[in-house]
Amino acid sequence: MGNTINKKKSLRFTLTKPAKKAGLVSGEDQLEGHHVRVYGFDQYIIVAGINDITDENLSEIIVEAIEYTKTAYSATNNKISKNGNGWGVQLAPAKNAGFEADDELEAKVAPALVFLKREYNHPLDDKLVNLRKSQLNNED
Repeated sequence: MGNTINKKKSLRFTLTKPAKKAGLVSGEDQLEGHHVRVYGFDQYIIVAGINDITDENLSEIIVEAIEYTKTAYSATNNKISKNGNGWGVQLAPAKNAGFEADDELEAKVAPALVFLKREYNHPLDDKLVNLRKSQLNNED
């Protein structure tokens, strides 16, 4: 079961476990998480640690998402930040991507990336996770 999108001033998503698993936050004593870029596609959002993945590798991920969804909405720079007892991020492109407050989203994780969507096993998930693994293997 995923978390829901919250709305106070803007759409925000709590992603404590996925952010930790993706390496976008280090520990509970840290006051701020990593700088991220949030990308919106039709029914799909990618949160990418912009200092944790090369521009070339991130471009490959984004192109794959565009080709699969046939869409690309705005991308915004942001920061993972404290959200109560956990970590959260503002989802500026969420409305364009078809999401609203109280929508329940599932998260899939790859190093430096969190993929948010409604479906638990979205077909794009495995493509992007495998692409990211391949990128990391080629960096060695």
